[in-house]
Amino acid sequence: MATTPEYLDFDLELGNASEGTYTARVLSSPRGEASATVRIPVSGADLENVILKLGRTRSGVRALGSPQQELARTFGGQLYDAVFAGEVGTCFRRSLDEAEEQGKGLRLRLRLTNVPALADMPWEFLYAAGLGRFLVLSGNTPLVRYLDLPREVPPLTVAPPLRILLAVCSPTNLATLDADAEVAKVTAALEDLIARGLVVVDPLPGATLAALRKALRKNDYHVLHFIGHGGYDTAAGAGVLAFEDDAHLGHLVSGEDLGTLLHDFRTLRLAVLNACEGARQSSTDPFSGVAQSLMRQGLPAVVAMQFEITDEAATSFSSEFYAALADGYPIDAALGQARLAVFATDNDVEWGTPVLYLRARDGRIFDVAGSPVAVGPPTEPDGIPAVVVGDLEPAVIRADPVPAPTPPQAAPQPEPLPKPLPEPPPTPAPQPDPQPMPTPPPLPQPTPAPWAPRPTPAPQPTPAPWAPRPTPAPQPTPTPRHPAFVPALVTAGVLALGLVLFVGLVIFFGGEEDPIDRQFAGFVATRGTPTIDGQANEWAATAPYISDVLVAGRATRIKATWSLMWDDRALYVVADVADPALMPSDQASPDQQWRGDSVSFELGADPRGLAPDAGVRGSDGHYIVGLTPTTPARTKVVINRANVPRNSFLSGARHADSDAVVALIPGGYRVEASIPWAITGLPASGVGADRILGINLNVSDAGASGKEFVAMYSTNRGRTAANQVRPAAWQLVRLAP
Repeated sequence: MATTPEYLDFDLELGNASEGTYTARVLSSPRGEASATVRIPVSGADLENVILKLGRTRSGVRALGSPQQELARTFGGQLYDAVFAGEVGTCFRRSLDEAEEQGKGLRLRLRLTNVPALADMPWEFLYAAGLGRFLVLSGNTPLVRYLDLPREVPPLTVAPPLRILLAVCSPTNLATLDADAEVAKVTAALEDLIARGLVVVDPLPGATLAALRKALRKNDYHVLHFIGHGGYDTAAGAGVLAFEDDAHLGHLVSGEDLGTLLHDFRTLRLAVLNACEGARQSSTDPFSGVAQSLMRQGLPAVVAMQFEITDEAATSFSSEFYAALADGYPIDAALGQARLAVFATDNDVEWGTPVLYLRARDGRIFDVAGSPVAVGPPTEPDGIPAVVVGDLEPAVIRADPVPAPTPPQAAPQPEPLPKPLPEPPPTPAPQPDPQPMPTPPPLPQPTPAPWAPRPTPAPQPTPAPWAPRPTPAPQPTPTPRHPAFVPALVTAGVLALGLVLFVGLVIFFGGEEDPIDRQFAGFVATRGTPTIDGQANEWAATAPYISDVLVAGRATRIKATWSLMWDDRALYVVADVADPALMPSDQASPDQQWRGDSVSFELGADPRGLAPDAGVRGSDGHYIVGLTPTTPARTKVVINRANVPRNSFLSGARHADSDAVVALIPGGYRVEASIPWAITGLPASGVGADRILGINLNVSDAGASGKEFVAMYSTNRGRTAANQVRPAAWQLVRLAP
């Protein structure tokens, strides 16, 4: 076997300087230290455009010399020239010469802990024009995103084979993954390694956290390889992975929680997370991404994917990466071999997709001892865990998979309750309005048990989005008091009674009503002004609200996670929709966009105090944003306004003064929108801090076309055909100060 690579280290730290500039400091190198003030050449919308184009792997040209490769070279050259200018560049070139004289490589350790805003920049495309190549496309100049953490990470002595646990997660309520095909491709690509006794992989299909822990406790594994969905929870400000629960639905797990679970399994040295956005993080917290959180929990190495990666590139990558690790290469050297394997297939830019995070000083997380041996029983745990993250394919697989936990048998369905009495017929409407909203024919509705959180009615003809089941709408439940409050109430009973009498007298003699209902139990819109760009960067501190109650059609298991903001000018909404089969809405009929994949909400003045059967008011409206044929796309919000005499909503249109962006996210799409208060029809006196409005938050699922409605899910269980036009049954939202 050829001599494994050795490296000298070039430690480069970036820190904040004056506005718009950064300080580049060489902390250590073979040729001393240096520093310079630099200005990053691409940022903001321009950087987003670069990332968008480099990340388009599923379409377009993938051959060398493509526009993507030219863009990568131009961007990487500008970035290199900016950072390696002046003394820093001189120090780097002299260090390269020193490393070459010693017959070693030069490892570029990039330290970004103090500038998390630069962590999402694709540094892997650094291009040195003087060398005529991208730095990472040479085993002599690997790039590592180095994180300083207090504990040293000694290598773990491993006698072949390298043992890999392959956790496969494909929740039924998220986009379908062809995991079997993914495993089969990599099995074929790495069959030589398993035949040589270098690698063994045990698959764990339908992985739950409990099953993962059981498998790790049963055998000593060196690598955890995750295949599934991942993303970034803007509400929590953290990266997440979608494991499965016992019902095979998605169970979102943060990097911190996963790291806690893995921490005590000391033979586990590496985790490969085949998940979208495994490397994405907050612009203010360098440990908020999944990979970063795992490292903080004690895992010494991470390879994360910053973009999607094609099946062909992932197969080439996995084969070379695991083969090099099995041969005893340091992890950064193994990654370099894998990049070159992808490049050698005439692939233009996907070699730059992997991102390596490391905290082992010499890059060694394994010491591979001895020659390959036959596969035998695992040994006892020893060492400290580590991580690799990204959209990779699984490694070699052997014929004896770890048995998946037997899914629990479905619980028997409760007997249906007697059908409720029909609602009284509506009051005959006056003559038809000149512009009525089209109304599909009425449908027979199923009668689910009132306690069923997500009923699955028998297939029904396509209903209108405002015509779901006729379950009476429950009133919002007040937030329960803390238990410690009960004895306090008893102790202060007399004082409380006196306070109530005092407030009553004040109101009776003309005092103003407190604008906040102390028993308020609705949504909260956070005060703030987000940028409508489909990125949702400003929404981390807002509360999430989920539309997951089926209120019309048949169950398709989609859902939307909403957040709300407001300022003196507008109401802002963002909705992340989990929908595995996307269908653009009918753009030619804006008011009918609810039939296709879309989000919608009712909005109106404070409905408290209205009679239960009170009809719509002049300020009430039905707002819709449908999925566009191309994404990302800027569009407008459709407003179906109230027709008070008919107690219905008119056919509406896109409002020119609104603004919305529709963008794709892993497993679905995102809608971010602003609706100026001036176009809502709400009175000026009804908008302001602590004001309360009526609202419902809904998401629709389409069938085979954008005109074929299949299902609607809502935050409001009681959103029925009748209750869409009965604001007293809507939910509430308070505009926070």
